[in-house]
Amino acid sequence: MTELIVNVPDNEWLSSNQRLHWRPERQRKRALRNRGMMLARQAELIVPTPAILIVEVGLRTGGRADPPNAEPTVKCLIDGIVDAGAIADDNSDFITSTTYRRGPRVTEKGWRRIHLKFIDQHVPF
Repeated sequence: MTELIVNVPDNEWLSSNQRLHWRPERQRKRALRNRGMMLARQAELIVPTPAILIVEVGLRTGGRADPPNAEPTVKCLIDGIVDAGAIADDNSDFITSTTYRRGPRVTEKGWRRIHLKFIDQHVPF
């Protein structure tokens, strides 16, 4: 299993429920993509393919949450990992499925955490 933990500041966070003007949305997407690329390079990440992706979303709230709402943030981070060369592409030939779960609560104010777990899929389903 290959892992990457990404701390995302609130001013870069994208959610499926947000409705942003196109310019700030584009700026956030660019920042997230760069964050994913730099962290993948720093960690010298190599993703085994095909892989199953498990995403754990850590939030500050202890109440109810909808982890799949983090998909726009995760998509940008994955695109950055592709830019870093850690994986050839993010299509279904390389990442066969994605699962979202609630991660541990984040204690730092103004931050959220995305924990990406790439599990090597030896046996095709």
